[in-house]
Amino acid sequence: MPYLPMVIICLFFTTILGCNGSSLDNSEENTNEVTEYQDVLSSLSYMTGYPVGVNVERTIAMTVWFPEQYDELMPVIIVSHGGMGSINGHRQFLHLAKEYTSNGYVSIHINHPTSKTTGNEAQELAFHLWDRPSDVIAVLNALENDTLSLGPLTASLDLNSIGFIGHSLGAYTGHAVAGGRFVDPTNSNAEWGFHDERIKAVVLLSPQGFDAFGSFDEEHSLDMTSSLNSWQDINIPSYCLVGEAEKDGVAGVSDLTSCPECFRLIDWRLFPFYRYPLDGTRYLSIIPMQNHHQMGEGGSDEVKEFISKNSRLFFDFYLKSEGEADKIGDENNSVGAIKYNR
Repeated sequence: MPYLPMVIICLFFTTILGCNGSSLDNSEENTNEVTEYQDVLSSLSYMTGYPVGVNVERTIAMTVWFPEQYDELMPVIIVSHGGMGSINGHRQFLHLAKEYTSNGYVSIHINHPTSKTTGNEAQELAFHLWDRPSDVIAVLNALENDTLSLGPLTASLDLNSIGFIGHSLGAYTGHAVAGGRFVDPTNSNAEWGFHDERIKAVVLLSPQGFDAFGSFDEEHSLDMTSSLNSWQDINIPSYCLVGEAEKDGVAGVSDLTSCPECFRLIDWRLFPFYRYPLDGTRYLSIIPMQNHHQMGEGGSDEVKEFISKNSRLFFDFYLKSEGEADKIGDENNSVGAIKYNR
């Protein structure tokens, strides 16, 4: 059936971060305006359970987008922003929300707030790397337990068909819940696991290679087979999208003149794609001239359209069993993206 304009539910915790009037967000980051939505308040709190003996109550906000009219079960997509914490991450990536809801999905955008502060940069990073996948798991638990106050929408959520998309640290988050293996940045002997089998397919925007956010690879070379790395146990369909100007380093090729230390290795961001198990369900799109920011909120309309439509085709095939897998990476390709499948 055709899906009508989306409705939005904003879920707030502790303080109202806000849906109001006719615009979801007036910041420069969000260029899409939503004029038809309603907002409902709810709450979600959980204990993070840090592995270092520090338990902290964490509160998160999210925005739930869904078609204004629906009469069938709808798959769910979890959307995770980048960065080390935010107050409005749940109001980002509206181009994804519009594409997904107009094609029969519920799109849940999570805000990952700042983690516990200690004055120790490495420890704070470790806390945040622990918190992010924990946030996703807490949301999945709340969906299963029907504690998000979504009203009649709850009965239309297909919780057997849940996908995930995230940018930058959001890509780390997706790899973590998909079965990736990571080590504590403050203790290389401590390996973390956040695998949640409720996630059935993942899209990773600007994923990291080895030695970032606890990731590892024994060989540090794509010319050599690796039997010990962060991505070898990810056994669900995966789609990486990487900007050509960021693929070799942290900040990207376009920034190397001012940040030579940002260079890591040729094709550094492609390591996850080539380390996944070889099963035909792995996809990669490299978008010419795009840097790290442009792969997220800073991309042109053409880039955002390419990402939203091709990620949706990926979810169509692996969550709905609709469409054709060989079209993933080809839709609206005015940006000249190069695609790979293995």
